[in-house]
Amino acid sequence: MISEYLGGRPLRVLTYPVSDIEELVKVLVKASKLPEYLTEALVLASTYVSPLMVLSEGYIKIIKGLAVGKVTAYGDLSINDWKLHLRIADYTVLDMYETCVTEAIKVINDELSVKEVIKARHERVSKDLKRYWRFKQMKGTEWVFMYYIDMVKLIVESGIDPRNLNPNQAAGLAVVPAINLCKVK
Repeated sequence: MISEYLGGRPLRVLTYPVSDIEELVKVLVKASKLPEYLTEALVLASTYVSPLMVLSEGYIKIIKGLAVGKVTAYGDLSINDWKLHLRIADYTVLDMYETCVTEAIKVINDELSVKEVIKARHERVSKDLKRYWRFKQMKGTEWVFMYYIDMVKLIVESGIDPRNLNPNQAAGLAVVPAINLCKVK
């Protein structure tokens, strides 16, 4: 069992809270051709209202192609800078989550157009970028601290008609901040 390798507390094995979320991952893996681990991680990050922490440069390359926005940083971050900006990334997902899930439910129920939702999320991401103003004051080599992944846009671009989804799957369709931990030394 994988939990024996995690070392117990405070780490936990994430499980699917409902089978509909597991089914969303399967549908998205099949339609998108994205790696299963990455797809599952994105859906579970959305479902558990958490930023996704990405340690793999290979996955960062894929995420870069999916991103609807990015937060640029400069130079190296201190431990305190990392702690601060990880906390800010938590606020990013928390502040958008309820609206994103409500939008996803309305798209699934054909009460809102996908174009309206994607446009609204793009505007929300553009406003959210302002949270990371401290990075603009830093000096050094430019790199991407975080990417924003719009899960509704991802499913549509994968050829999935959201009206074929179940409202219980809306929890997996928020905007997911994906933090680039490949820069950590």
